[in-house]
Amino acid sequence: MQSHARWVCGVVISGALAISVPAVAAQDDDLYAAAKKNNETEVTWYQSHIRTESAEKIGQAFTKKYPGIKVNVFNGTAAVIYQRIVQDFKAGAPQADVFGTTNASHMPQLIKDGQLEKYVPENVRLQVPAIRELNDPSGYYTITYASVTALTYNSDKVKGADIPKKLDRPHR
Repeated sequence: MQSHARWVCGVVISGALAISVPAVAAQDDDLYAAAKKNNETEVTWYQSHIRTESAEKIGQAFTKKYPGIKVNVFNGTAAVIYQRIVQDFKAGAPQADVFGTTNASHMPQLIKDGQLEKYVPENVRLQVPAIRELNDPSGYYTITYASVTALTYNSDKVKGADIPKKLDRPHR
């Protein structure tokens, strides 16, 4: 796993939501130059966020912007990519430079095991405050995707005082 390649990919993929921010672009250029200098030519991205076809297009766009650096996409469910990254670490042969999961509950164990590097994208300040506060306060992961979930209940089985009034935030 090449550290500069990991950082370059982390910047651009995380920065995809606000690619025009000048500070991000300058940081990208410095990291790209460092990756080229160290002959780092591939980045492996384990991800569960988006469809394989879309992830491949992001990888192709990355290579177009940073010629000479290929993105290898491994797409799977959150459970599959987590199992794979854990197996890689146990074998002493980590393959992923970037790990993106739809299950934030994987992150505390990876942090505890010392398997993640801190990285806070420059454009995190552009996140909606309610999302930004879900990011790891130590900088080990950034929320890049959120969805709305409608909670429903069966009114034949749940009545009056038993109807939940709020959803408690999960503990980290």
